[in-house]
Amino acid sequence: MLNFKVILFIFYYRYALKITQLDNESVDESTFDQLNEAKLLRSLSSSYIIQYHDCFFENMRIFLVTEYCEDGDIGRKIREKREQKQSFDEETIFMWSQEMIFGIYFLHCHSIIHRDVKPG
Repeated sequence: MLNFKVILFIFYYRYALKITQLDNESVDESTFDQLNEAKLLRSLSSSYIIQYHDCFFENMRIFLVTEYCEDGDIGRKIREKREQKQSFDEETIFMWSQEMIFGIYFLHCHSIIHRDVKPG
């Protein structure tokens, strides 16, 4: 499985496009479950979760179009701090934790369980 990330500029809007190249062995029922999950998330709107705009499967590739986050994800920020041999202040960690909890709470209020919480 190979992943690509692309930034799309359409008019004045920026979108992130994640392309996952699949092989014959990796296409199974869970592939289509992922597409259905992304389509469900497209109908939700919260400042605490990434906005999903579209997803589709074509030529053994999954295309996922989401909101573009100018500052990247927390995983990137963690890697940058680690490379600089620095740490985050307590206030930043608290703020990020609170935002993640609000996002998970929002999903739970819509009867959605997030099974893959990770930094990036």
